[in-house]
Amino acid sequence: MIPRFLTLPDALVYAILRLVAPPCETASVACHRLALLSRSCHSSVTDENGVFWDFVLGEYSGDAASRAAEDRVPAPVPSPRRCKRLRRSAREAVREAHLRLCERSDAAHLALTEMTHRRERPLTLARLRALFPRGSGAAAELRVNQRARVGGTLLIECCRARFVEERAVLSCVRFLVTDKAADVNVATGAGPLPGGAGGLTPLCIAAARGMATVVGFLVSSGADPSLAGQGRFRLFGSTHASVHGKFTPRGWVRAMAEAEAAAGVPPSDLAGLLECARVLDSAAIRAAA
Repeated sequence: MIPRFLTLPDALVYAILRLVAPPCETASVACHRLALLSRSCHSSVTDENGVFWDFVLGEYSGDAASRAAEDRVPAPVPSPRRCKRLRRSAREAVREAHLRLCERSDAAHLALTEMTHRRERPLTLARLRALFPRGSGAAAELRVNQRARVGGTLLIECCRARFVEERAVLSCVRFLVTDKAADVNVATGAGPLPGGAGGLTPLCIAAARGMATVVGFLVSSGADPSLAGQGRFRLFGSTHASVHGKFTPRGWVRAMAEAEAAAGVPPSDLAGLLECARVLDSAAIRAAA
C-alpha cells in the first residue's frame, strides 16, 4: 500500500495530508514521516523547485496560488526594504525547523548513548522520557527513527544498554514503540551492504543478549524475525572472546549459546538465550500457520 501511495499525484497526496494532519502540520508530516518511507518521497521533500512544496505549503504565505495571482496583476509598488529574516519564504522556514529537529534528535541520541554505557547514571524510563522536549506540537517532537552519526536509533541504543536490568530495557523499549511510534525493524546504518544496509535490528540485539521479554515484546509489535543483521557481541563467559557474523535473530541465539557453552558457561546461565529461542520458534510457527 505504501508504494502505491507514493506514486499518487502531488495534488492527491496533499489532499490526503490535509485529512490525516491538522492545518499547518502537513509540512511536518511530509518532512518527519513521509520522507523516511522511500527515496522518492525524500527527494520530493528536499527538492527546492518541486511542485510538492507548492501544495504542502498552501496554507502558508508564498504558496503557488498567490504567486500565480501576482503574475496576473501589475507589479505593486516596491515596499520598504525588510531584513533578511522577514524576507524568508515559508519553505525556508520549514527547512530550518526541520534541521533544528534533526539537531535535537542527534543531541538526544548522544545523551542516550552516554546513559546506556555509564554505570554511574544508567538508563531508566524517567531519564529516557526527559530526553523528549516538553510541550506539544512539532517543537516537542524527536525523530525517533533517525539514525545518529554512530549508526543507531533511540530504540537500538536502549536494546544495547549496559549496567541495567532487563525490565528497565523493556520499559524503555515499550515506551518508544507504544508512545513514540518507533519502528521495530529499523537497523543500524553500519551494515556491510551499500549505504550501511544489513546492520543489526533491535530484535537481533535483544536476541543475542538473551533478553527474552524484550524479544517477545518486539515480535508482538511487528518485528520481523527473518531480518538478518551483521555485528559482533562479546561473550558473557569470556570478555576477551566474541561472536561475529551475520545471522537472523534465531541464528544469533544459536551462535551465542554455542559460544557461551564452549567458553564454559553452565546451562543454568543460558536460560535467557534458551527462552529467546523458544519465543522466536513460537513466532515462526505462528507465522507459518
